[in-house]
Amino acid sequence: MGLSSPSPYNYSLCHGIYQFETSQNTTYVVNFVFRNGYFPENEFLEDNVYLISFHTSSRSRKFDQRIELTLVNIITEFFSRNPESGLIFLCDISNNLQRPRKITFNKWFKKHNTWFEKHDFKIPGGDHEYLASLIVHQENPYKRIMLKECNKFVSEVSK
Repeated sequence: MGLSSPSPYNYSLCHGIYQFETSQNTTYVVNFVFRNGYFPENEFLEDNVYLISFHTSSRSRKFDQRIELTLVNIITEFFSRNPESGLIFLCDISNNLQRPRKITFNKWFKKHNTWFEKHDFKIPGGDHEYLASLIVHQENPYKRIMLKECNKFVSEVSK
């Protein structure tokens, strides 16, 4: 008998919020926020560039590949429902661990990416540097304007 690959956790979607529970009884909540205030002068972008956030009920110390697979499935589902949208991933600065989080995110992206482009940004923020990425489908007809406006935003907050 061969070893089987791990499968993603089952997740639910209710009122735009995804939720799943791991085998370690940790609950993950994933949501996609639009009208996040990054593009107040561009209503189209306010409606079509989302910020992804996810939170856990507790911090697990054990590596669990199923979490990675589940988050990838949720993001893939998001883009299947919103093909002309962009997604901003902003690394949490808690515990000053934004760099390791970014490294993990980059590994996941390289491993699972088939149809998307990722554009990275560094946003100064006082004592911390925020690490962010804009993810768009390769065929997104609005990707150039999204990228241009993200660069403009970073430039303005860097002044």
